[in-house]
Amino acid sequence: MGSLDASVDAFHKTLSFFKLQGKYSIQDGFTRKEIQLLSAKSLEVVVTALVTMAKTIDTHSPRELCTKPVLDALSIYDSAPVRRHLKDRSFVFPVLSYICVGVQGGKILEFPEGQDQAG
Repeated sequence: MGSLDASVDAFHKTLSFFKLQGKYSIQDGFTRKEIQLLSAKSLEVVVTALVTMAKTIDTHSPRELCTKPVLDALSIYDSAPVRRHLKDRSFVFPVLSYICVGVQGGKILEFPEGQDQAG
């Protein structure tokens, strides 16, 4: 297993801690119920892990594979009930930064349906 594969595997294992059943996969992401159950610290860990994983695989993977975790991170943050109680939201900045660079560079061509482009 190469270092990139080992890194991605570590991110998947970390994110799997927050799944109610099964293992985390980029394709399946998180369910609405899993997102609703996240604590403030868990939300921060999930969002940070997703954007860091995307940055790790960015130059080595197809566009969809590296942009989906970041768009998922923003969607998870937007729909997590606990976000209303956060005092420090700085962990979301890398997500927004990645999205801005992705749009400028043509990696992110459109937002998923229902995703607010204006923030």
